[in-house]
Amino acid sequence: MQVLFVLSFVIMAIGIALGVGASTIALGNFFAALADGKIDTEERHLMGVAYAILRVAMVVIAAAFLVQLMLGYVGISTPYDDLTVATSFAFLIVLLYGNAILMTYHRMPHNFGPAVQVAGWYVLGIMEALATLHITSFSVLTFLWAFGVMLTASVVVVNLGMHYLVGRV
Repeated sequence: MQVLFVLSFVIMAIGIALGVGASTIALGNFFAALADGKIDTEERHLMGVAYAILRVAMVVIAAAFLVQLMLGYVGISTPYDDLTVATSFAFLIVLLYGNAILMTYHRMPHNFGPAVQVAGWYVLGIMEALATLHITSFSVLTFLWAFGVMLTASVVVVNLGMHYLVGRV
């Protein structure tokens, strides 16, 4: 069980690192496409690679999270024993999946979807760091407030970037 415990944490960390990195690349590529007003073959290919990595990362984090929850259920202590941490992670995972599905089917506005993606991945990374450091004495309301601040900042940055880049075309 100890090996499964360690592996699930390492796999979760790798999944989050992949997600944060690929999300950053996807946003940068989105801005590059806006800057010249078209998505050429190379940009489309890079976007496809970034989205494939994001999908792999999403499956990895969901699987690792479920393994860690099950380990907690059988009596092995994990950071997800704390209901606030488990709820926060579950919220972020569902948010990332929902946003990805909505963006795939073009049901998420372009001025909001990329910001949700970036905020979700970055807050997931921050939450993993806080959980690893055992900094978990916050409420779900505090988490939602902090996530709202990060999402608002992401929306502002993405929309300012879009406004600037589209204005240059």
